[in-house]
This record gives sequence, C-alpha cells and structure tokens, in this order.
Amino acid sequence: MKKAKELRQFLINTMQRIEKGEISPGDGRNIVGCMNQINISISTELKAQRLALDLGHKVPSFGEMDIGDSSK
Repeated sequence: MKKAKELRQFLINTMQRIEKGEISPGDGRNIVGCMNQINISISTELKAQRLALDLGHKVPSFGEMDIGDSSK
C-alpha cells in the first residue's frame, strides 16, 4: 500500500469479509490493530519531520527516520 486511501479500502474490505464470515472477528481485530499501529507510526514520523523542518533541521526522506541509537 502506498496511499492512505488504499489503507482505508483494505480496512473496509476486511470489515466486509468479517460480515460475510470469511475472516473471524478475532482475526479482523488483529488486522485492524496492525493497521492502527501503521497509522500511528506514519503520523509520528510526519509530526517529527514537521517539527524538525520548523526548527530549521534537515529531514530524511519519509521512511528513513532513525528510530534508535544509530551509533551502535
């Protein structure tokens, strides 16, 4: 998935498959939970990039932000 609309469509399709009995409600909850974490991660990275830009810092390309101690 490369676009937010693709993520939303995937979640809608998942809900429809749950309604049809093709996916168990438990599996559906797990899928939605994973997608939630992806959304949170994207939002966090965008906020961090915005703050860095506002402070005049150079920001890496999207998806390239360091998330740990890169000196190790």
